[in-house]
Amino acid sequence: MPVRSSSPIKAIKQAEKNMEEIQETISGIFEILNISLPDDDMYLGMGRDNLIKLYQNIVELILNDTGTKFIRNKLYNSEKQLEITLDKIYKLNIKPKVHALRQ
Repeated sequence: MPVRSSSPIKAIKQAEKNMEEIQETISGIFEILNISLPDDDMYLGMGRDNLIKLYQNIVELILNDTGTKFIRNKLYNSEKQLEITLDKIYKLNIKPKVHALRQ
């Protein structure tokens, strides 16, 4: 998952793939919540609300060119800060490709 590609076509295809994967992941979590929890469960409602807000924020960030460039540069230049932010994910034994930001 390289952040910077030498080919604009490859970068566009990667961005499309990433967006599809985000959509599929959020849909998958929705499905898990729906299967795991009854319709009247408070955690189901909170989970749905959080997933909707997450997706809305991702879309808004993508549409904000100036803000996206700022965040991209901040992430690219602060791998250690990102690792601390993702500490909870590491505790769940999910290993994100943080090193890919340096490629």
